Amino acid sequence: MSLGVYPSPCQCHCIYCHAYDKPDAATPNSRTAEAYNHLFELLEMVKQSNMLAPNFMWQVTCGEISIHPYKERFLDLVHGRPTMFFTNSFKYDEGIAQHLHDHPYSQLFLSMDAGTPETWKKVKGADNFEQVTSNLVEYYHATVAEGQIRLKYIVLPGINDTWEDYVSFVNIAKLLKAASVQISRDYINRVSMSPEERTVLVSAAAYLLALCKKSGVPVFLFDLDYTIAEREQMQKFADEILQRGLFPG
Repeated sequence: MSLGVYPSPCQCHCIYCHAYDKPDAATPNSRTAEAYNHLFELLEMVKQSNMLAPNFMWQVTCGEISIHPYKERFLDLVHGRPTMFFTNSFKYDEGIAQHLHDHPYSQLFLSMDAGTPETWKKVKGADNFEQVTSNLVEYYHATVAEGQIRLKYIVLPGINDTWEDYVSFVNIAKLLKAASVQISRDYINRVSMSPEERTVLVSAAAYLLALCKKSGVPVFLFDLDYTIAEREQMQKFADEILQRGLFPG
């Protein structure tokens, strides 16, 4: 179950994010506190009723969980169950780290979208790349099983598709022994892209896919991120890059 409730705070200003375009999207207030309380009461009732399957997994996707005013209530709710925490990792949180330590099937998920400080600032709107990578390493040291960290890369042609970013990002994924790298896209223009723009996007993503394959980093291509045709084309491009050694440098 995905706990993607809003209003929820987040320190990021990602260039592709529109979650905070509406007023009152960021911080729960007196008008929304009652709704939050009803939500927690309902979910606690579900949790206590033994209705959840043995392999049930929570997903905490509410803005940035580490600064959420109801963080402790979320952590209490998911206690005892495997959970995927969606985070920007701006802040290292002991409660989340402890949950990862206590539950080997729990995971941390970050859409990193950059491999260098300059690109991170451009995409995320914050100049804290080193702090984020340091926090990720701390989270990694709190884990008890390989694959408790998952990473995502939203490919933005002309913005974050440099070879330097790709190499650095893949090295970070290897360091964290990431369960997988999800290669994604900006959803806002998924339908409106021209054939030429799609080719540029797929080609840019193919280089990241090829580098992940070469480096032994597992890749996850989500069905909703790319069409079947785009995924087939991406795989074909990536295989050609690998076979012909078409890596920059």
